[in-house]
Amino acid sequence: MGEFMNIDYIIVGQGLAGSAVAFRLLQAGHSILVIDQGKQITSSKIAAGIINPITGRNYVSSWRFKDLVPSVLDFYASMESLLGGKYLHKRPIYRALYHQSEVDNWLRAGRNPEKMDFIDGIEDHSEFDEMIYPALSYGMVRDSYQVDTTSLVEDFGKYLLNHQLLLATKFEYDKMEILPGFVRYEGYDAKGIIFCEGINSKENPYFQHLPLTGSKGQVLIVKIPGQSPEAILKSKLFIVPLGDEFFWIGGNYQNQYQDDLPDELVKLSMLEILTQIVRVPFTVVDHFAAIRPTVIDRRPLIGRHPDYDLLYLFNGMGTKGASLIPFWSERFVDFLLNDSPLHPEVDIRRFA
Repeated sequence: MGEFMNIDYIIVGQGLAGSAVAFRLLQAGHSILVIDQGKQITSSKIAAGIINPITGRNYVSSWRFKDLVPSVLDFYASMESLLGGKYLHKRPIYRALYHQSEVDNWLRAGRNPEKMDFIDGIEDHSEFDEMIYPALSYGMVRDSYQVDTTSLVEDFGKYLLNHQLLLATKFEYDKMEILPGFVRYEGYDAKGIIFCEGINSKENPYFQHLPLTGSKGQVLIVKIPGQSPEAILKSKLFIVPLGDEFFWIGGNYQNQYQDDLPDELVKLSMLEILTQIVRVPFTVVDHFAAIRPTVIDRRPLIGRHPDYDLLYLFNGMGTKGASLIPFWSERFVDFLLNDSPLHPEVDIRRFA
């Protein structure tokens, strides 16, 4: 029998969630191996990475937003320092208000003590004026950000490869051996395996009992010549600047879906809406689709398997992964290394 390499943890999946867990374990001085099959289109790679303190039609406060911000700023600054890229961009969000009732609701939300730090009244115009048909007015959201998740995940993958910490292949569950005190997989003996597989966890035989559902998102990348705003527009769709006259267009979610492929009918529907918003010529450059890992109670799935102590899950961040992952990866690693308790709202034991 050949020799096995001893490492601390195997991490399955190198999206934003797996990257964050890997980074924090490396920071803590632990040896890791990341296993990822290297799909070109994943929810992390096509996400806009919007970090938004005020969400939804009713302008509700994002869950625990004030708690998340310090971890967000620290994590992305650390990744920028390590990898040499620029991933976190502070961008205000202009919300287009088309009816007086929306204006009234926005003003009412701005008087709410929990929201007033983030809501900046009513603006009569925005930097999008030349590009879009005017709304009645605009509400501006402060302290919002956009993360270039595509570049971050790709750059960190290259970093892992360069340090021989990434195995670019599909993880096969039947090759895993759970032995007393360690887990064996493909020549490696590890203290534990952490699954950060996104929607692929639905196929994981060890965590199929959890209510991971999934939401299919479709996005367009368009080029709008002569336009270079720095802010994000939230209208009937999100319009997010990517630089060099390119924009991310999204906001379409399907809870019922047959596959993870781009749907031409959805594209046509999005274009119909976009032409009602944008009044200057634009060109569609690309159309992507992916499945986000969502949960029925809209809270992450984090913790230890109820029967196999060496198997862990870090998943279910949904549409708010860019803001949730820095905070919860920090707490997950603290749980993993120091046995610190997990918050009941995210602990997978809530579904035991």
